Amino acid sequence: MAKLFYARISKIDYEKGLADITIEEHEKQVINDVPFLAGAYEMPKIKERVAVLLEYSGKDFDKGIILGPMFSADKEPKETGKGLFVKYFSDGTKMKYDSNNKTMEVTAENLKVKNVTAESAKIKNLDVENETYRTLVRKDG
Repeated sequence: MAKLFYARISKIDYEKGLADITIEEHEKQVINDVPFLAGAYEMPKIKERVAVLLEYSGKDFDKGIILGPMFSADKEPKETGKGLFVKYFSDGTKMKYDSNNKTMEVTAENLKVKNVTAESAKIKNLDVENETYRTLVRKDG
């Protein structure tokens, strides 16, 4: 029968999407090569606490899956609210979507976008690397 456990990440195989976990409530038992729930490639940090669903017979662990990290008193959400999706990356980059006002915000050191079509744009600073222009850009004032 599957049972929910809380464990710490002890080792990660980044290429295979697997980790060794330590289940503290079971005498710090280590279970090897447990897969992460697929959906997005985002590996937790070593020693980070995660929720794990494992087949458990009462004394032995069988197959399972790492559901991922969870919020706690040590790791509370930085921004909250209905209709809000916020993703923070370890380097400080942030992606935020607010469905209430249909606004996407990306904060990053560098942002690359292949193609952009815009009905309107507000630009505070513009740095153009090449000299090929398709649209005339004018500065008001």
